[in-house]
Amino acid sequence: MKTKQSYMFALAGLPLLCVACGAAAPSKELLTARDAYAKTGESNVAQVNPAGARSAQDALEAAEAAHQEDAGSDKERTAAYVAMRRSELAMAQADELRAREEQMKAEQAYQAQLEQQLASTKLELDSQQAAADKAKSDKVGWRKKGADLVITLSGVSFDTGGHELTADAKKRLDAVGHALQEYKDRTVTIAGYTDNAGKKDANLELSQRRADSVKAYLQGQGVSASRLISEGRGEEGPVASNDTAEGKASNRRVEITLHPAGAVVSERQPVKGTDPAPAKAKAK
Repeated sequence: MKTKQSYMFALAGLPLLCVACGAAAPSKELLTARDAYAKTGESNVAQVNPAGARSAQDALEAAEAAHQEDAGSDKERTAAYVAMRRSELAMAQADELRAREEQMKAEQAYQAQLEQQLASTKLELDSQQAAADKAKSDKVGWRKKGADLVITLSGVSFDTGGHELTADAKKRLDAVGHALQEYKDRTVTIAGYTDNAGKKDANLELSQRRADSVKAYLQGQGVSASRLISEGRGEEGPVASNDTAEGKASNRRVEITLHPAGAVVSERQPVKGTDPAPAKAKAK
């Protein structure tokens, strides 16, 4: 600010000095040069481009000196033209410097936003990994399936031919419910499967009832019903051969899929004769 004021005072004093000396009126070129230099002050050029502003001032002082020596001479007009061009150059350079500064600020803002997005993505991945590690420590088998996390509960058992959870099954589901509570913004699909023993329609209905039982139990553990989708898939998607007892045991399972936050999940039509939301029915 002090630099700008000193330039303006210098400019203001020049014409007064000329008048006091009784010098002839300044040329049109000198008046134009003075006006151009005044604009550098109005644009705060000295703050952004102090070297350019100083060069413009020196050139104008030279033009004023030429005017005092020989008013209206070619020397005055030439010096005035140089002074005008120096002022214009100083302002152009200042504008360029301001533009660069704005561009740099924009790039810094974009970089900060990008880093924030990367940090958020890393946090999301870390959260998924933490969920997988926690589930593993609780003896719940998580695995990645695309963007989803899947828990396969082949050890969740029911009474023979029934859909009531055993005490052991409930203990394992307690760990699952605790893990799901940490990700309240994610939709969960609970899919029941059977082996190929018995009639296909009966197995489909049984798998739906078992999925409903798991859903109801998880609701009882505080998992919101709006997040839970239960589906009976019967004999489809076997993970082992149904030719052995061991393979059939692996196929009799419940899979719980934890979808990414914001994922759109389509719900299947419930199997006829089953309750897709048993806990809601009990609440009525």
